[in-house]
Amino acid sequence: MPSLNAQLSKRIDETLTPLIAGRSERICIIDPPGYANVGDSAIFLGELAFLRRNFPGARIDFFDTVNYTPACDRFIRDSSIILLQGGGNFGEIWPRHHAIRMEILNRFPGKPIVQFPQSISFTTQAGIEATARAIERQGNFTLLVRDRRSQAFAEQNFTCATVPCPDMAFALGDIQREPASLDFLCLLRQDKEMVTDHPRLLKILSGLGGSLDVADWIEAPNSRLGQRDKALGATWRRHPWTIGLTRSFAFSVRERYARERLAFGLGLLSKGSMVITDRLHAHVLCCLLGVRHLLFDSLDGKVSALYEAWTKDTQHARLVSSVDQVAGLVYDFR
Repeated sequence: MPSLNAQLSKRIDETLTPLIAGRSERICIIDPPGYANVGDSAIFLGELAFLRRNFPGARIDFFDTVNYTPACDRFIRDSSIILLQGGGNFGEIWPRHHAIRMEILNRFPGKPIVQFPQSISFTTQAGIEATARAIERQGNFTLLVRDRRSQAFAEQNFTCATVPCPDMAFALGDIQREPASLDFLCLLRQDKEMVTDHPRLLKILSGLGGSLDVADWIEAPNSRLGQRDKALGATWRRHPWTIGLTRSFAFSVRERYARERLAFGLGLLSKGSMVITDRLHAHVLCCLLGVRHLLFDSLDGKVSALYEAWTKDTQHARLVSSVDQVAGLVYDFR
C-alpha cells in the first residue's frame, strides 16, 4: 500500500490536473513567496513539482505583492490560466496577500483562475461579503481548500466551485532526512498566530532532560538570492518596460531563493530526534521527512483542521491540545 505521503501527492494530481488540462500553455502564478518563511517556500516548490510533473511544457510566470503594478496586466492577460498561491492567507488574517488576490479577481473577469489549496479565515462580515462579490463577478473561479471547515465556509458564502485538496507541499513527496543531532528541536512561531504557552512548554521539556534547541524560520540572514529577487521587483515597479525582458530570469531567481529557504528548513527539522512545533508546514515537512513530532494548533485552527482532514493517520505526529500532555506524549512516542 502506498505511503500516506504518496497518497496525498496522488490526490493532488487527481484533483488539480483536470482543472488545468488544456490551459497549461502559459501559466501565471500570483503571489509566490519572495520572503523567508520556509513553509510558504515549500508550498511554492510543491506547486512547481506538480506542474512540471503533469505539464512539463508549460511556461510559468509570476507576480506578487512586491512587483505587481497595472503594467503587469498585459502579461497576466496573455496567460492561459491564473493560479493563486496556496497557503493560509485566504481572508483577513494576512490582509496584504488577500488584497492582491482580490485585485486579480476584480481585474480579470472571466479568466480561468484556480486558487491553490488554502485555509480560510475571516474576522468581519464586510470582508466575507467583499470577497463573495469579487468571486461572483469574476465568474470563472475555482477554490481549492485544504480542510473541511474551510470547505463548509466557502460553500456557504461563495458562489464558486469549492474542491478539497491536500496542501501543495505534499506534492514534493518523501524527502531524505539528515541524521539528528538533538533530542528536541522546538520550531515555534513568534507571530500573531501563536497561541501555545511557549515558556511553560520549554520548562516542561527542559525538565525531561536531553538536548534542546528553539528556533523559528521566518527570519533569515541576508541572502544574495533574496536581495537579487527584491531588486528585480523594485526594477519592475520603477521601469515596467523591463518586465518582458527579465521575467524568465526573475522566475529562476525566485525559485532558487525558495529552494534555499526550503533547504534551511529541512536541515533545521532534521536536527531533532523529535520536533515540537505549532507551524503547519513544520508538520507537513516532518511528515515528508519521517520525523516524529508533537503538533500544537495555531490561532485560526488551521493546523488541527489540516491534521484532521489529511494527516491524522500518520505514524509520525501527535496533535497536542495542552502543554500538560507533553511529558506523557514524549515518553509514549519514543
